[in-house]
Amino acid sequence: MGFVHPAGEPIFRRKPENEAVSRKEIEQRAGMAMLPGPIEICGQYLMVVENDGLLRLKRLSFLIMSSGPRVPFVDAMLPWAAASAVMGQDVESDVAAWVMRLSDEDLDSIVIPKAEQLFTRPEQIARPAGRRLIGLFDPVRAKLLFESHRDEYYEHWKRRRDRHAADPCVSLYKWSDEDCNKCLTREDVPLTYVLNQIKERLYDPKFEVPDSLLPRASTLLSFDPMKFRTGISATEETYALKITLPLLASRAPWAICELVNRLVPTLATRDGMELYGLALWLYDFAQLIPLALVDDVIACLGRIASTKDKSAKATDAFDQDISEAFLVLSAAANITTDRLLSLIIDRPSNAHDLLRFQPWLRDLSAEGVRKAKEVLMGATDDSSKIRELWFLAFNQVHLQDDERQYVVSLVHSDNRVLKGAALRFACLSGDEAIGSLLVNSEFSFAADGKGLDSIWGPNLFVTFADQVLFEVVVRRIHPADAGFALSNKSASPDDINIYATLLDACILRIIDASDFNITRLPRIVANPAEEVPGHFPMFAQQEEARPIKNSGLTWGAQRPREMMNEQSLRDLFDTQKFVEKQNRISRERVEDVFAAWSTDAYNWFGRNFSYDALHLVCQSCPELVTKWVECTCETGTAFRRIQGRLGSFMSQLCSVLLFQRPDLGQRLWNRLRTEKHGPVLFDSMLASIRTADSDIASQARWEALGDCCDDGALGRFAYLAEALGKASCLSAAVQ
Repeated sequence: MGFVHPAGEPIFRRKPENEAVSRKEIEQRAGMAMLPGPIEICGQYLMVVENDGLLRLKRLSFLIMSSGPRVPFVDAMLPWAAASAVMGQDVESDVAAWVMRLSDEDLDSIVIPKAEQLFTRPEQIARPAGRRLIGLFDPVRAKLLFESHRDEYYEHWKRRRDRHAADPCVSLYKWSDEDCNKCLTREDVPLTYVLNQIKERLYDPKFEVPDSLLPRASTLLSFDPMKFRTGISATEETYALKITLPLLASRAPWAICELVNRLVPTLATRDGMELYGLALWLYDFAQLIPLALVDDVIACLGRIASTKDKSAKATDAFDQDISEAFLVLSAAANITTDRLLSLIIDRPSNAHDLLRFQPWLRDLSAEGVRKAKEVLMGATDDSSKIRELWFLAFNQVHLQDDERQYVVSLVHSDNRVLKGAALRFACLSGDEAIGSLLVNSEFSFAADGKGLDSIWGPNLFVTFADQVLFEVVVRRIHPADAGFALSNKSASPDDINIYATLLDACILRIIDASDFNITRLPRIVANPAEEVPGHFPMFAQQEEARPIKNSGLTWGAQRPREMMNEQSLRDLFDTQKFVEKQNRISRERVEDVFAAWSTDAYNWFGRNFSYDALHLVCQSCPELVTKWVECTCETGTAFRRIQGRLGSFMSQLCSVLLFQRPDLGQRLWNRLRTEKHGPVLFDSMLASIRTADSDIASQARWEALGDCCDDGALGRFAYLAEALGKASCLSAAVQ
């Protein structure tokens, strides 16, 4: 904490001339030559170092302090304050204040007397050191001391405040409302500086903007449209839009519309990366495309289709298939559903069909439904059948018997996508005749989670659970999906016992299974907010898979990060390589999940279970539930082994038990919260808020709130409480 660099913080000495000045100022503050080695200042022993990397150890020290009681480290704050005052630049005070103020200990009664003692010392540098310590706990008093004990820092601050008072429009301080009234009409103030100063105020509809500022801002968008979005990297043109968008979108939307009008015609001459960049951007502004220019978008789609080599596989990260798909989205926002149907039918068979198309597939006219059924019955290629079933699934459709039998026949197709499309239509249409025919037949679907059939096959049994015996359901689909079927039917006590017995048998098999084929696992969130069958795991963060130390463990130390070198810097700014890397990481994580699901040990890894079904099991089979929770009482590697295999299930069970069996739920809650580094991340905040109200639930929510250490976490807590109908816990927290 007492490291001092004779040239100050690296960020303030990028230029050689700045470093020379900084060295001289630091020697003057210290009152001695700053040679490498130990020195004594303000009664504190400091260490002069020439290694910039050693200065970063201060942040490591604060990290260590934040992990537990602060009292044992209080004495370290004195050399930190002295070193900070000597170097002049105050770069760690925010971190230091965060560490001190978030402690429940009575630290101010210990630190402030030590800071006051510094004011009694004869050294000039002792006063700013003491003031910085006091500022960690009492910023108001620190400001008064700053003004009463004037030093070089005060004089520097006074000069900046005087410059601001003389002309606030060009100072570096934030503008007040009065400053805005003075500065917004001044033509000599750089426009980008003006826009940055007022960007937060623009969200207030009562904030008045002078009329002269709007045309001035719109001139920033008068660039050559062919230079805009020629890739995905930031350019002068994209920055101009970014900085003017809050103002123009809220006060002069006509300027954004004019920009869109100038950009759409450039589609005719764009290709490759230039087309890719604009197509992705245009989707967000699609509803601003005037009807007169929609045909330009459709003409570009026709040009792409006419030049597409259907036999070739695209390897470019900016291939035209992606551009074409996003242009379809831009057109969909401006045409009728019937016309969109014709547009999608005419697309190449191997074009990308995006899930983002689905909101635009609804509201086909009666004539559109008739046309879609006609194309479906007469289609000879699978892609047309898939697309027509996709459209029809989101519209009100009445099928004749022959049409119904035809859809049922498609479920027996060897094409997994076509089979999945037929199953999806059966589920979304709610046609009980089709559902009954399918669930009571012996059609097959894969259970690997990779294809459309493996998603909608289980959903079919969930949707039409009342049309088939539950014994058949548990035999045909995964136990996690079977829970949704149980909660979707009039479940009898026998059905609940069947499901509980199935879960118990699976848990025993999972615990006893070997995992020699699994070498790495991605980190996932155990208890997702979305409760749907077949939900793919949500990854905890953007990171590569964690290596497992050996086949008996499901956790591992964090892989050390590679040092940045010249080649990695080049790769960092190579947009194509960046996209390829992100796509590779995403594919690898998905493949790792599929590999885990193919084993007995990790077959439940990241699976989503039905909370309603777990409620029924907890009510009917309390002994089994107690036995399952006892599994988590293991310690060390045995617990991590179970947490990696059953963490998803146990995390969802915890939310149920916090209400139904509070003592058992609290025990499981505390156990799951202790594991922070395994592949399964327990979302303690969501688990506590999702459960029904009880004393134990309130205690868990209070602990989850105590874990919030930044505004983002607090905001998420508030959002979940509102979304899940638990706003009362917010009122209690505020009070």
